[in-house]
Amino acid sequence: MATVKTGFGTRVSAGVAALIVAVVSSLLLLAAFVALGRDPAVSLVEVTIGGIISGVAYYAGVSVRSDG
Repeated sequence: MATVKTGFGTRVSAGVAALIVAVVSSLLLLAAFVALGRDPAVSLVEVTIGGIISGVAYYAGVSVRSDG
């Protein structure tokens, strides 16, 4: 199983790292959308989809990189 070294000197699995990336990126994007005055309900759907895509892409990248 692929692991990712964090900035705090620990290692987490690629799945946990991808989940963290998905959640944090979604929260930041939601905050930006709300700050711009967009409808929070519509924005929540958009950032959820974006977070899933970001998390899957990050996991795929880490998995491919660790195989080599």
